Amino acid sequence: MTDEEISGYVEIPNGAKILRLKHPAPIGKNEKNIYDYIFEGKIYKSPLNGWGIEKNKMDKLVKLKRVQPKGNILNYILFYNDFPITKVTNPWNDTVGSQDKRYIVQTGDIPIQRCILMTTDPGDLVLDPTCGSGTTAFVAEQWGRRWITIDTSRIALNIAKTNLLTASFPYYNLYDESSDDIRQGFIYKKVNHITLESLTNAEPIEEKTLYDQPEIDKKKLRVSGP
Repeated sequence: MTDEEISGYVEIPNGAKILRLKHPAPIGKNEKNIYDYIFEGKIYKSPLNGWGIEKNKMDKLVKLKRVQPKGNILNYILFYNDFPITKVTNPWNDTVGSQDKRYIVQTGDIPIQRCILMTTDPGDLVLDPTCGSGTTAFVAEQWGRRWITIDTSRIALNIAKTNLLTASFPYYNLYDESSDDIRQGFIYKKVNHITLESLTNAEPIEEKTLYDQPEIDKKKLRVSGP
């Protein structure tokens, strides 16, 4: 891939698939899986600690066209779409600060969003006793949580009111469409999690729910109440 394709400035050509090669080597020594493997007429010697999978499972990968050599090493093909998401880890390197700062101690939206998504469900009540610019209330409203926010400063409260009353928010499709009960949650995007084990063991493909990607009804728009 070019730098432009990696950054997203240039689209990937139609039909092309993003992949990387992963060597199926075990953690530690696996004497049971020390074998030579013939692929497309060439013999590939076993790694020092053995292969990460049994020979019959390697055969399955070959039939699925999931094997590709690189030099003298036989690799497993891992497609980007096998699991096109990245887990959020402990270091939050993308939370340097607020991008649109309107208050001296304004917190960025991203850390508040993650905290709310990790600890609450739609319809839950979020309390912020130090309102400031109202970021917590704003993010809570954005993600379908009820909120109470408090501050001793009239300046802070006026800024928070302005931010909330001049904003519009997406309308998410509700899981319970019949009674519009927000406590039943939203309809979220789901992705498949294809692994080496699911391919070689014929296991059902695991499905992951992305709780930060609810479906948006583009025909509706929400605003905050007074």
